[in-house]
Parts: sequence; C-alpha cells; structure tokens
Amino acid sequence: MTLDEKIAVSTIKNAIRGQFTSSRPHATKKCQCCGTEIGFRDHFIGSICWKCGWEQDLIESDSEKSSMNYNLTPVEYRKLYNEVVNGEI
Repeated sequence: MTLDEKIAVSTIKNAIRGQFTSSRPHATKKCQCCGTEIGFRDHFIGSICWKCGWEQDLIESDSEKSSMNYNLTPVEYRKLYNEVVNGEI
C-alpha cells in the first residue's frame, strides 16, 4: 500500500467515525466518489463527504486522479472505502 493510500484509509476511517458533518447546509449535491447526498454551505468544491471522506474537486471522470484526494481516482478511493467498511483493511 502506498503512502497516499494509507493516508486515504485514515481519512475514510475518520469519515466513518463521523468526523465530517455539515452544519446547516444551504444546498446538497451528490458526492463525486460514493454518490451520497452531501450538504454544503457556500461552495461544493472542497466540501468533504460525511460518508466516505472524499473531498469534492474539479475532476470530470472516474478515471481522473484527484489532487485533493491523495492523487487517487474515485475508483481507487471507492475500492479503499469498501475494503475499510468490509474490515479488509
């Protein structure tokens, strides 16, 4: 596992523990990684998903690496998320 993947796993575990919550959102939009509706106040870009920990950015496809998410693609991050949830990591 790369260092970026280890850091992503830590972020995922923090999300599962409830570290990322949105207080009084003004709008909602689907997470680019897991599809969960997330609330945001002013800007969607930079919002962190309360479920998976993905930080929303300007990527346009599942195969594009995200500089805001440890240089992982949504597919790679989603795989790590599923491994954490299933107790494999």
